[in-house]
Amino acid sequence: MRIGCVASAPGFRDNGTFAYCRYALKEELGIDIRTFHRSSPIPDDHECDFWFFCDDGLDAIPMPDLPHPNSCFLVDSHLGWDVRREWANHFDFVFCAQKPAAEKLREEGLNAYWLPLACSQKAHPNFGELRELRKGLEGQLGSSDKDIRESAQADLNVIFAQTDLSKQYDVTFVGYMNRGVAGHPKSHDRVEYLDKVFKAFPNSFLSVNTFHEQMAARYVMGRVGFHVSILDDVAMRMFEIPSTGTAMLANKDVVGLEGLGFVDGKNFVGYEGIEDAVDKCRWMLENPMEREEIAKAGHVFVRSNHTYKLRMESLLKVCGISHG
Repeated sequence: MRIGCVASAPGFRDNGTFAYCRYALKEELGIDIRTFHRSSPIPDDHECDFWFFCDDGLDAIPMPDLPHPNSCFLVDSHLGWDVRREWANHFDFVFCAQKPAAEKLREEGLNAYWLPLACSQKAHPNFGELRELRKGLEGQLGSSDKDIRESAQADLNVIFAQTDLSKQYDVTFVGYMNRGVAGHPKSHDRVEYLDKVFKAFPNSFLSVNTFHEQMAARYVMGRVGFHVSILDDVAMRMFEIPSTGTAMLANKDVVGLEGLGFVDGKNFVGYEGIEDAVDKCRWMLENPMEREEIAKAGHVFVRSNHTYKLRMESLLKVCGISHG
């Protein structure tokens, strides 16, 4: 079995869903894959048995007609519905990260399924896993190979940035600044939320353009990992924060939250509105024992139920693809 994985363009993003799905297929499930770019024609000698396209957020690149059988994983349907609705017509199997999108496409007669986002142990490690990673990189500094030494030093500088990974910050947020969707009744202004929370808890940390292990290290240094969705979407951060072993504070008005197994007060802490976010954050900081119990439960929960390996296994099963 060989799967053709389609990325956006040469030099495709390696910090998003596609990278995690590709890693799960190739490294965790042991599937032979080839990577192609939808900005270029698929060669006639591709020798692939199945095709997989993962939404990369680059809406302007046209979607080619891929060979059959094929599938797609649509991530940003809550932000760009029209173009993703058109993309869906090109595929035999359509998977949507957001539940409402999958339901809407099924109502329209497409073969659509809900496949939420997830976490990756490699990309979103906890304290112990980061410590082992650092130990391994430090060991490579003694290599006789200059390239290995330089690569290890670069990774140490980027991921750890001279930190001992101790809990240094009250609240940590890693992600993009976003004002939400103007005029949408379910929109959240991320800048407004963060401004309110960070003013209430000034010993906090914000980082943008930070991914993989570097992102995980920033969350590990925080007592509370903060999340607010752009709308009512199930975002990557909802799985990534618990994966790092940090207690997550997140908005509860997410479609499908309970169906995923998230339980407020057990494996995360939920809030409703800005003022409630500040109040719940204060409770988490004032009750460290309860907070850390929630952090541990959240970590076990997402690592057991919401990994990209499990997502790709589900996708292949639905598509009737055997990978054993």
